Amino acid sequence: MKYMFVWLTALTLYSSIFAQQDSTGMIDLASIDPIAIAQPDWQQTKQSGFEADPLAAYVPADQHAFFYPTFRRMMDFVDALKSGRQSLEPLGFSVSQFEFYEQQMCVWLDGWSRFWGPKTIRGVVLTGSDTYMAEGTDSAILFDASIGKLVFNNTRSKQEKKLKDMPDAKLAEGSVGGIAYRAVVSPDRKVCSYLAQIDNVVVVTNSLVQLQKIIDTAQRKSPCMRDTNEYRFLRSRYNIDDNEQTALVVLTEAAIERWLSPKWYIGRSRRRLAAQAGAASSTYGTWLFMTPIAELAIDQVTALEQQQYGRFRQSFQQRWQKLVGPAGICFLHEAENTNIALTLWSDSAAGKLNNYIAANDENAVNALNASLAKDCILQAAIAVDGRSQWIRELNARLSDRIPSIPADNAFEWLGRRLIVDVFDGEFWNACRQSAKTPAGLWEFAAQNMDRLPIAFATEVSDQAMLDAFLAALGGHDQTAPIGASARTDKGAAYEKMTLPIEPNNPPLTIYYARTSRQLAASPVESVLRKAIDTAPSAKRQKSIARRGETVSLIITERGWSVLEPLFFEPYAAWLTEQPWYTMHGSVARENIPRPLFRINHAEMGITVNPTDMEARLRFDYGKRR
Repeated sequence: MKYMFVWLTALTLYSSIFAQQDSTGMIDLASIDPIAIAQPDWQQTKQSGFEADPLAAYVPADQHAFFYPTFRRMMDFVDALKSGRQSLEPLGFSVSQFEFYEQQMCVWLDGWSRFWGPKTIRGVVLTGSDTYMAEGTDSAILFDASIGKLVFNNTRSKQEKKLKDMPDAKLAEGSVGGIAYRAVVSPDRKVCSYLAQIDNVVVVTNSLVQLQKIIDTAQRKSPCMRDTNEYRFLRSRYNIDDNEQTALVVLTEAAIERWLSPKWYIGRSRRRLAAQAGAASSTYGTWLFMTPIAELAIDQVTALEQQQYGRFRQSFQQRWQKLVGPAGICFLHEAENTNIALTLWSDSAAGKLNNYIAANDENAVNALNASLAKDCILQAAIAVDGRSQWIRELNARLSDRIPSIPADNAFEWLGRRLIVDVFDGEFWNACRQSAKTPAGLWEFAAQNMDRLPIAFATEVSDQAMLDAFLAALGGHDQTAPIGASARTDKGAAYEKMTLPIEPNNPPLTIYYARTSRQLAASPVESVLRKAIDTAPSAKRQKSIARRGETVSLIITERGWSVLEPLFFEPYAAWLTEQPWYTMHGSVARENIPRPLFRINHAEMGITVNPTDMEARLRFDYGKRR
C-alpha cells in the first residue's frame, strides 16, 4: 500500500498550503500551467472481453467511481463499513462522514430499501468530483432500476420526511438539459438532495452542478467513464460477474489531474481560509459542509496564489509525479474477511519493482506454505532471479568485500523464490523503545543485525554453483566452522561463518543449513534452529492459491500487534515534522488515522507487470485493541 499512501499524502495533505487573499493584481486561472501525470502504455494492457456496467455510461470520465454490481452487494458493503468489518480510512473516508452524506442526500437504507432494493435495482454507482468528504464534496449515487418509478418514489418519501423534520428545509423544482428534478435543501446544506430520473437511471446528488455533469455525460455531451482506458482495463481484470465482488473503485488519470489542477488547489485553500474565519459564508458554506470546489466560480487568482501553486507544482513534479497514476480497487466480500485487489499504474513504481524482482512466468510465486513455523509472525515469498538488479547489486557489494566472490554471477545458483520468516521476540520491544523515527528504526536494525529474529530460505537451482559460492565465503571466514557437530533438536545439521557486511560495522555471524534443494540462513542461531525444526515438512506443506505472482505475504494476528505500533510511531513522527503538516489543520497528532488496529490477520500478494501493479490483500477484522 506504499504508493497508495504516497498518493493520499500528495493529493490530500501536501496540497493544503493556505493562500492569503489579495484583491490586487488578479491573474486569469487559465494562464497557470497545470500538472500532468504520466500516461500508461495502454497498448500493453488487456481491454476486451468484458461486460461493462450499464451505469458507466452515466459517470463523468474525470471523476472517481464506486461500482456495485448489485444492490445487495452495496448493502453488504455499507453494513460491513458500519460494523467495523470494513474500513475506508486508508482512502480518506470515515463512517461518520459516510452517515452524514446518507442523511444529507436522503439515501439511507430503510426497511423498504432492504426488501425492495434487491428486487428493483440492478446496479449502483457512487461518484463525485473529489474525495474531500470531511470538508465538503459534490457526491452522487446512481441506481440502475428495473422499476424506476418505485426507486424514485422511495427517495422522494425520504425527502418529504426531511421537509417535515427540518423547518428551514425548502422544496425546489426545475430542469437541467430537459431532465426534471426535485430538491430539498436547507440553508446550511445539512439536507441537500437533488432527485432526477434519466431513462431507467435514478440519480440522487447533493449538488446541482454534479447533476448537470451527469446529465451532460448521459446525453454524450461529455466523456463517460465507460470509454476510458482505465475502466476498460479494470473491468477486463475484475469481471462484473464475479460472485464475490462487492465493489470496483476506479480513479482515472483525468480525475487525478483535476485534483492537482490550479482550481482545485486554490479552491481548497480558499475554503480552508473561510473555515478558519469561523463565520458562515454565502460563497464557501459553513464548517458543517463547505461549498464543493466544483461549485466555486474561480476564474481569477491573486499573484500570491499563483506563486504558491507554482511552488506546489514544482515540488510535486520533483517528488511525486513519477509515482502517481490511475488506480483501481476491487473489494471482494467473504464472511468476516475483507479482500482487496489493488491496481496501480505507475511507470516509476512498477519499473523499480521490476528491476528488483522478477515478475515473469518463469520466476513467479506460485504457492506459499499454508502453515507457519512456531512463533513466526510474518512470512513472505518473493520471486527472484539470479540476474535481476538487486541480486547484481548484492553480488557487487560482496565482491568488493570478499575478492574471492565472482563479480557478476555469484548468485546464479538461486532458484525461483526467496522465503523470509520473521519471528516474535524481545528484539521488537527494544526496537520500539529505541527507534522513534524512520531513520532511527533502520539505524537500530543495522546496529543490531545479530539480534534480528529473521530467517531466509532460498531454492537452489544449481548445487555445484552453490558449493562454489559457499567455498568462496568460507575461504574468507576467519572463525572455526562448527560443521556437522551443530545440530538442531531434531538432528538437522547447520554451520556458521562470519562475514564483513559494512565497513564501519563489526562482522556478522551467519548460521546456515543446506540441502540439495534449499539453503536456509539466519543471523541468530536459535532462530535458524527454530525455523528448521518447526517448519512443515514437504509432505505436510499444503499448496494454496497464490496471492501474487511477485510477492506473497502472510502477517498473523500477533504480527499486527508487534509491527503496527513499531512502524506507526516513526511514521507519525515523520509526518509531524513535515513543513506542510502543521498547515493541514484538521489532523492533530493524536488523531492520525490508525486503520490497521482492528486487523487480526492479513494476507497480501503483489503482481508487477510492465505498465501496472496489482496487489491483492485479505484482511480478517477482529475486536478493537
